[in-house]
Amino acid sequence: MTDNYFEIYEKFKPSDEEKKVARKMILLVLALYRNDSAYFERIGGVITYVIKNYKKFKCVQDDPWGDYTKLLIGVYKWWKMNDKRKRTKRWIAWMFIHVIKKYQENQFYRHSVNWALIFLYVDHAKWEDDVQFSPDRWFPRSRGKFSNAMYGGMY
Repeated sequence: MTDNYFEIYEKFKPSDEEKKVARKMILLVLALYRNDSAYFERIGGVITYVIKNYKKFKCVQDDPWGDYTKLLIGVYKWWKMNDKRKRTKRWIAWMFIHVIKKYQENQFYRHSVNWALIFLYVDHAKWEDDVQFSPDRWFPRSRGKFSNAMYGGMY
């Protein structure tokens, strides 16, 4: 997905600053997904949520330049309801809120997010689910309970 995005994102006419930010943020999310088990679960969980509900996202393919803020807010609410890790919840919530705000006011963000949703819709059958993507398995629900309790939910 990232390789494909980097091949086409200049078609969305980003400014030089937007190019830098997009590249850095995508590589950061990819690094977190690959190297941090708690983020692996959450990022994979969000992708799985979109894929399991792929029919809701067909509208994005039908009108790739439309405003789908309500869909993004739905994903955010699903994540917020399911994530029980206090220490990182504010950081991840900020990211969702920031992306949704930028999506509403900036065409580059809108085109990029819509492209990602279309990519997930089109390739939903190729997604390999993992048991760790289920919110019931996210840290600290199924593992790390002792450490989390010792640190007052801030581990």
